[in-house]
Amino acid sequence: MPHAREGRERGVGAVYQEPSLVPELTVLENIFLGRELRSAARVLERKAMRRKAREALERVGARVARLGGRALSVAERQLVEIARALVLEADVSSSTSRRRFSSGPELDRVFK
Repeated sequence: MPHAREGRERGVGAVYQEPSLVPELTVLENIFLGRELRSAARVLERKAMRRKAREALERVGARVARLGGRALSVAERQLVEIARALVLEADVSSSTSRRRFSSGPELDRVFK
């Protein structure tokens, strides 16, 4: 797939080894950055965004929904990246060995 948008449309999400979160934004804002949910009137659907983000974060075992990007550990940032891919309803898999990820109990849950 030559373009990232085409991959997203086909349900492929990328979780990079170096998280690409914007430290000044909240976890919710980072998850939906560039993919905000909007009504037909173009109004942000914050309630739906919070619900989807919470579901994805719970799925990966992250309890960071109310934090800003700057307050997250490296492992938590990686979990938010995975949650971002899940919100896109992408299939999530790792082509990187577990050793190359940060260590910690958060990531142990992801690789179970």
